Amino acid sequence: AVESEDDRLDADINVYNRRAMQMDLHNILTKHETVPLIFVKVINSHMIERMTHSANVDVSSACAEYLKTVVLRYQIYHPNSTTFVLFCSNYNEEQVKELSDKISERFNGIWALGETAYVLDAVVINTMVPKDIQSVEDAFYVADTVIQPEANTDKTGIDWIMHCADVERAVRRSVYEKNFEVYYQPTYYLDGYRLHGAEALVRMMDDSVGYISPEEFIPVAEQLGLIEGIDDYVLREVCAFLASGVPKARKMECINVNLSVIQCMRPGFFEHIVGIVDSYGVSHSLINFEITESVGAENYDRLAVVTRKLKDAGFSLSMDDFGTGYSNMEGIFAMNFDVIKIDKSLLWGAEKNPRGMTILKSSVNMIRDLGCQVLVEGVETAAQIEILRDLGVDFLQGFYFSEPEPKERFLEIIAS
Repeated sequence: AVESEDDRLDADINVYNRRAMQMDLHNILTKHETVPLIFVKVINSHMIERMTHSANVDVSSACAEYLKTVVLRYQIYHPNSTTFVLFCSNYNEEQVKELSDKISERFNGIWALGETAYVLDAVVINTMVPKDIQSVEDAFYVADTVIQPEANTDKTGIDWIMHCADVERAVRRSVYEKNFEVYYQPTYYLDGYRLHGAEALVRMMDDSVGYISPEEFIPVAEQLGLIEGIDDYVLREVCAFLASGVPKARKMECINVNLSVIQCMRPGFFEHIVGIVDSYGVSHSLINFEITESVGAENYDRLAVVTRKLKDAGFSLSMDDFGTGYSNMEGIFAMNFDVIKIDKSLLWGAEKNPRGMTILKSSVNMIRDLGCQVLVEGVETAAQIEILRDLGVDFLQGFYFSEPEPKERFLEIIAS
């Protein structure tokens, strides 16, 4: 068979594309060759591109140019936007180890992208055909699996992927079987520690894998297109809780529900959400939707249209995780939040040094000047509360009062 080399190339970065990887790997497997494959997965490339708002920052191009300096161009494959695969034919085990260590050190260092320097977060995985990779499908599963920064770095090599595969299967099972549970963490007024409300947080326990943290399974659910089912489950549980009358009897003013930006950008989202809430006969004012500031920044105009509809319908809005490193003033201006939730890192930083205190104080003052209320997360000590009392914040949330708990235990806590 004769084919055009151009059809095999990723024209943007001049390395082999997904189709070339499929064909070449098929040939290797057919001939029963033993070939080491090094997978380089850049975890935070999308986040960097989102932060920069610039088409001039091309993480893939920068990575490809570096890889061409350590291996030959025709050994490099680019099966998707975040992954490179190196076919290391004629490399022995020691050479593969040296090469992967060198690549890992460089990829997790400083990169000059555009006019700014960034730290890439990458995972380098060594595999062997046919010991680890026994089919083309196996290779693409490794290439396409989403690995989160919070994954267990004590694991090495293919163990990473096996764990991710287990998580993916667990998420699919849980969505189908509704194998989730909603936990609640109370929020309090600083003034008198009066109960204000609670944040609804989804938890997942799989019979095979065990407990899986939301930081791990939520991004997987988003990648699989299953996040809408989880969001709907949480909202329905919260609405049923509110409809029971128990929160009102306990003088809770609202329950905070985390809102997936992926979900709310879909057509018909507003009507879908209102339909769920109204089916339980729940007042819109009892639900506060939380939006994380580090997502959706590339299209605030579209997001703002949806959030304005939610506000006009009587729901309230919070910006979650303010101060986590991706703060975007455009989002604050566009979406007219009622509450800004300051991340625990700002509070804990304020305890450590004067600069941290200056940042926290300035953040609180800015939020107040914008006409928003201030909730601080991660409150764990009485000393932290005194810091926040001096700053005059509105609401507190954290382990000082309670960890997230199942509904029945949560009710016992607020009753006491």
